[in-house]
Amino acid sequence: MKIKNIKHSGKFRKARIWSNKMLSKYATFFEGDICNISGWLDEDKEGKKYSDYFENKKNYYITNYGGWRGFSGTEGEIFLDLEKELPKELEKRFDVTFNHTTLEHIYDVKKAFENICKMTKDVSIIIVPFLQEAHISESYKDFWRFTPFVMERMYEENNFSLVVCEHNNEFNTATYLFCIAIRNDKLHNYKMFKKVKLDNNNPAGEWLGYDRDIKTKLEKYIVTKLDFIKREKK
Repeated sequence: MKIKNIKHSGKFRKARIWSNKMLSKYATFFEGDICNISGWLDEDKEGKKYSDYFENKKNYYITNYGGWRGFSGTEGEIFLDLEKELPKELEKRFDVTFNHTTLEHIYDVKKAFENICKMTKDVSIIIVPFLQEAHISESYKDFWRFTPFVMERMYEENNFSLVVCEHNNEFNTATYLFCIAIRNDKLHNYKMFKKVKLDNNNPAGEWLGYDRDIKTKLEKYIVTKLDFIKREKK
């Protein structure tokens, strides 16, 4: 059976635009050597490069692997298989590692997560899907979806503290988690961040099963949208 590529719809685009806004909000806090892991062409799908978000960077690097949207051949690109043992020269090589919606496609996700953490001296920024359609190509599949609690647990297992864990909450769209974590022994260098306390007050995936209470949630969505439009006009 031949597998067809599934094109990204507006459902995916809304979540991508939201995550770009989140990165724009936080990226300026970080400096030094930045690495976009499995970053393909480093494109944010809104006409910019992710390297542009890190205004205080010293150097910027991209790693990639094979397959569709894999190794791009751009200058300075690093070949890296996240399911293999990390090369010694990449351990704590960067000040910040950044990874956008890759982990769901890697079967040995704990090894990949560990490697992303090993590569940074200070900060890890990871964006993952909490909820979206499964999509595949001839060279990758979807294996996983992530909750805030599993992100917190995996970071803790790698001696990191989760300091940002946010999600978009929009009608009829994918839901992403935007996470920032800092090595436990480097928290004192980032006093603007505090360890996240996860609770049920603002649950990810609130729109899941919206048909059970469609009237209330649509009213809430419309009011929120109108408020957003008013603020944008000011």
